[in-house]
Amino acid sequence: GHQVPDDGPIDSIAECAGKDEYFLTVLTRTQGKRIDTLREVLLCLSSQTVQDFEVLVVGHDLAIEQQLAVEGVIAELHSGIRDRVRLLRVEGGSRATPLNAGFTAARGRYVAMLDDDDLVGGNWVETFEALAKKSGGSLLRAVAVAQTWDKVTLRDGGLAARAIGPMQAIYPDDFNLLLHLTENRSPLHSLAFPRSLFTDMKFRFDDHLTTAEDWDFIVRVAPVAGVACSKDITCIYRRWVDTETSFSLHAQDEWRTNYYYSLRKMDTM
Repeated sequence: GHQVPDDGPIDSIAECAGKDEYFLTVLTRTQGKRIDTLREVLLCLSSQTVQDFEVLVVGHDLAIEQQLAVEGVIAELHSGIRDRVRLLRVEGGSRATPLNAGFTAARGRYVAMLDDDDLVGGNWVETFEALAKKSGGSLLRAVAVAQTWDKVTLRDGGLAARAIGPMQAIYPDDFNLLLHLTENRSPLHSLAFPRSLFTDMKFRFDDHLTTAEDWDFIVRVAPVAGVACSKDITCIYRRWVDTETSFSLHAQDEWRTNYYYSLRKMDTM
């Protein structure tokens, strides 16, 4: 059978909070539906030049079959990183729920979110660490590029991701708050957040939101923490073709409603 470090999946957030500290906790939300790209995410993390991090895979509403698949991917990792990977099960709620649960369970001084379908370079953690040494306590931001991908079917019936376009420099090198109020220009995995924003200042991802929960959080915490930027490219935002994403699952009216809800909330602040 599959094995998971720490004697199995974590059912209680209290089981894994407040223990040994790392520089970074990497939160990876998954519903167990994209095992092929989850494997790629964990491969990227195993190749980091700086290994002072833990990985918290947050399984959101996992069925048994999906949980076993996620556990199997974790078990495949080499021992150098497998001992720093934990699986936390979260049931119910919105897209924000697993992020709040992950922040609560995190042991890192900073927290970065890397979904199960995005890619990072080997310098991802290293770049965040260098920024933190210069600007501790700030929101840390590197540069992401965009690239179009699709899925192809393999001979054995499985799926594999394939790049079908060049990397595009569509995200700015620097963080401009006013521009971010109209559109999110910082993919979530290009950022690392001080965990103290969550533990000490009580910021939370808004469970009311069904989309754009990351953008809403960014524009609320950035004016408080400040943003330290690196011009180094560290990650790829994969723009999927003919694949289920949050953009395809939610109607434009829903996105618009959530956007105006967030603006009204910021107005009251």
